Amino acid sequence: MGHIVRYLADFGWTLADVPAGRIAMLVAARNAAPYVEGLEIPIASQADALTGPALAEQETRELEELTAYCDRWLVSRLPTDEMDVSQAESIEDLPRIFPTQWLLEEIQPAMFYSKFAGTELLMPVWQRPTRAPQDAADSVHRRDLVETSAPADVSKQHAYVLLDTSRTMNDHDRRGSVARGLALAFLLNGRHQRARLNLRPFTSGVGDLSSGTTKEDLQAIAERVLGLPNSGQTRIQAALEQAVADIRQSGPCLRADILLITDGISRLSEKPLGEERLHTFLLGDMREGEGQAGTVATLREWSVSFHRIWTNRFAEILGPTLEDIEAAQEALDRLIDSYHDGPSAAVRSGLDRALENVRCLLREYRRSLGKVSPVPSEAADLEARLREAEQVIGAMPAAASVAEQEASACDSLQLSLAPVSSGPGDMPAHARGLWAWLRRIAVRAWQRTIRQCRRLVRRGRLRKRG
Repeated sequence: MGHIVRYLADFGWTLADVPAGRIAMLVAARNAAPYVEGLEIPIASQADALTGPALAEQETRELEELTAYCDRWLVSRLPTDEMDVSQAESIEDLPRIFPTQWLLEEIQPAMFYSKFAGTELLMPVWQRPTRAPQDAADSVHRRDLVETSAPADVSKQHAYVLLDTSRTMNDHDRRGSVARGLALAFLLNGRHQRARLNLRPFTSGVGDLSSGTTKEDLQAIAERVLGLPNSGQTRIQAALEQAVADIRQSGPCLRADILLITDGISRLSEKPLGEERLHTFLLGDMREGEGQAGTVATLREWSVSFHRIWTNRFAEILGPTLEDIEAAQEALDRLIDSYHDGPSAAVRSGLDRALENVRCLLREYRRSLGKVSPVPSEAADLEARLREAEQVIGAMPAAASVAEQEASACDSLQLSLAPVSSGPGDMPAHARGLWAWLRRIAVRAWQRTIRQCRRLVRRGRLRKRG
């Protein structure tokens, strides 16, 4: 699969294009690729053309009068048939947490109150529905079968991601980065399968749909995945119903694969899936002994494939390799050279993002080693290279001042075309300006030569140790 810089190129990105600190999500995408490839989604192909008449669906729209119900959910302190899971945020919420969590308070009170301070204790939220009838009219879409001489176009294939972005899917234990990595890996695989890409984040409601088929569409959807915030609660049923509606509204297709990524369990009712294939990834260490085993069993029954990724696997999925860090460091060195060749605010901004991403890779690598494993000497060399790059970048002048220096040098060079009088024994003013300009060029070339020599020496050391 290659190192992380090569993997970024599949999205049309360089190290400087990735927002600072988001590189861990792309490492997770690269490392989670085997999970997605294990789903065995075939490449879309065009169905054979029919020789005779065929049946095709034709959409019609009718206005129907009906009685609608206005549903509202009221929070209830008494148990009802509708339950959601939330986090205890205040002292008043402590009596409502799940009883099994009080065992931790007896055994490890410090850990219990630490979890409470970090809003990691879970409690049920009972909700009571209210329904009020009202007159309504709706424009109904219907599909009728009509005979046609041409075969229906069923060459489309859907790769649909339902990404849980509720409050519990934040990065307190890195599950948010793992979830986004799975989503990115699935979208990239869907692009390779020539599928139509779809993304809907969901919480208690369903977010906007992002879709497309081109590489530019993949890049735009991936950028949205990297920047999605976390808030709210989890409602899987509404998200599944919306995904199925989106797929069916687009017309016939060869197949549709829906990837559901979540860490929570919410109430499920009627199965909305037909020919659509559901693949579920459940993240984190939520136990099934708190009245949720039935919902997990239902998700297993609905899913073509069902995977649980426990918290102890997160470090493995998020961990970069030494090859990743070395490739990122080389990309950073090239950006430094590019800035010296043509300084600009855009190049400097990309350079700062790349520097922060290399720092992030080194932090993730150390975290993946754990507290017991020693740090390899290759990693120490890469950290030394990073410190050197930080010093070089810190000593760089701002893009505007460098441009002013270049303009001053050009003005001095133009002055050399005009005769200038000077006293005996003094260097002419235009000659002094030309000499300063040549000296800056020579110093810049010498600094680049020194950096390249040091880079070659470090590579030789790494190969010798390898």
